[in-house]
Amino acid sequence: MEDQRHNFRPIMVNGFRPLALSKKLTIQALGSVKLVQRMLYATRHRLCEKPWLRIARWGDPGRDLLIDTSSVEEAYARLLAGEEPPLMPSEARGRRSGDAELPPRISNPSSR
Repeated sequence: MEDQRHNFRPIMVNGFRPLALSKKLTIQALGSVKLVQRMLYATRHRLCEKPWLRIARWGDPGRDLLIDTSSVEEAYARLLAGEEPPLMPSEARGRRSGDAELPPRISNPSSR
């Protein structure tokens, strides 16, 4: 059986491993704005038993949100293991309504 482990390297910025990352750097590290938004939403609203991210400092007006670097690395490992953060409410609504079959279109006789 082939080894399924991934080569994971710690997050480094300018040759150093930061204790915390801004939201912008977290998006760069994970490669997806939507993924980070889902993780933050699930963390803020306690939608998972184990939070996706650990917030070092909440983003007050004029201050950046800071996320613990080790939690970003743990979240990446969870993604590699096949786990996904829950959908945001707007995405869940879209999926539910998108699953329904659309009614047949009725043509307007006056438009012919």
